[in-house]
Amino acid sequence: MTSGVKVSVIIPVYNAEQYLRQCLDSVVAQTLEDIEIITVNDGSTDGSLTILEEYVALDPRIRVITQENGGAGRARNAGMDAANGDYLSFLDADDFFEPNMLEEAYKAAVSDNADVSAFKSDSYYEDEDRFAYEKWTLLMEHVPPYLPFNYRQLTTNVFRTFIGWAWDKIFKREFVQKHGLRFQEQRTTNDLLFVYSAILLAKRITVVPEILAHQRRTSKDSLSKTREKSWDNFYNALFALRETLIDNNIHDELEKDFINYALHFTIWNYKTLAKPTQKLMGNAIRSGRFIELGIHGKPESYFSDNSERKDYLLYKAIMRDDSEVGIELRLTEDLSKYCSILSENKKDISIIICSRDNIGYSMTLEAADALLSLGFKTDLHRTRGLAGNSHRAYIARMDFGKVVFDSLRNNKDMIYEDGKLLVESTIWKSGKCSNARIIIGGADYCVNKRGLNIVVIDKKRNVIDSVCFDYQKHECKIVR
Repeated sequence: MTSGVKVSVIIPVYNAEQYLRQCLDSVVAQTLEDIEIITVNDGSTDGSLTILEEYVALDPRIRVITQENGGAGRARNAGMDAANGDYLSFLDADDFFEPNMLEEAYKAAVSDNADVSAFKSDSYYEDEDRFAYEKWTLLMEHVPPYLPFNYRQLTTNVFRTFIGWAWDKIFKREFVQKHGLRFQEQRTTNDLLFVYSAILLAKRITVVPEILAHQRRTSKDSLSKTREKSWDNFYNALFALRETLIDNNIHDELEKDFINYALHFTIWNYKTLAKPTQKLMGNAIRSGRFIELGIHGKPESYFSDNSERKDYLLYKAIMRDDSEVGIELRLTEDLSKYCSILSENKKDISIIICSRDNIGYSMTLEAADALLSLGFKTDLHRTRGLAGNSHRAYIARMDFGKVVFDSLRNNKDMIYEDGKLLVESTIWKSGKCSNARIIIGGADYCVNKRGLNIVVIDKKRNVIDSVCFDYQKHECKIVR
């Protein structure tokens, strides 16, 4: 490598005029100056090309490649074919970056002679003008205490440690060329195959434990609309990744990790689609199209943690074509039914959620997230359990008004307002089973061993809705 270019920065651009200047400014201002910036105009119909040409006139390191609209995967491949740098960086035109991002990633890569150099990132929520660190994009606690390393030296599933997108990593160009790595030329999920293939084939990986990139998140999510039209692209990516594992003789070693990841990614895609498209995907799952991923026929114990076991229950429900598919979706549907009430009576409505066991806790958090998106404040508490045993009850309080005083009393979680007991969440033994209950105004709202209760109360503290989910029997009982 004698070009003198240390990093080739490749940026697909499609109708990105609103954010393109901020992106380019953050790349041009990088403290690592020996870079080339290859922008690929992917058939933009707005003012993106004009902005690109403006920056070309200002900085000789910038080039523009123009192609018919073919998606980010094709654009990245075009930029990669034109690149001369020692390392490749693939950035998105609506994101922005710390000035030392490339310098730190490149310095670590050269120091460790790494094929891949990854770093931390965060999300920028534009509507709220807020940054949030996303720990799950790079789980540093599973990285060994020495650098460099390869995937076999991670302490957990490789597909959990790293996220399957490209912009928080740089890749040695010689390594990419040696293995013929390419981005899939499809509308969505076009970087998963490239990224995970690189991580699995890399002999030396290094990381920079600093937040160096900022991913923009906005309520105007054009990608979600694109996914409705290309919902099966994620399956194409997973299937191609499985073929890569087989071709490189590492499938047997990574089979369980891959199947756990494939299940999680399949269910995530299913849950985030609109209902008409969700039905198409459900039909595809039942038709046997997904058999190749290896999920079918596995016992529940095959899956690694509570979230994946819960995903598996939903997957089986989809296979059965239940009229109500899975407890998690029913929870989401019922919360959506509340939205009309909440939007009209925000100052008058409070919501209490109670559950027990780890699955219930996970569901409580999901319910709380959904309610937070409606503007509720929240507190989440965990009781101590019975006589020191492992049983736990969880209670979350959502309220637009003042957050009330909360206290823990042995096996009870008691919520007071103006000195009066408002809610009591308790667990007790009934035969061999520990249960959880919410008591409001002397009335019992019972939660079975594997259940979750949502209670909606008005400003007079009258119960107007009570939803009880039994996620062991897959039953949902609504009490009016």
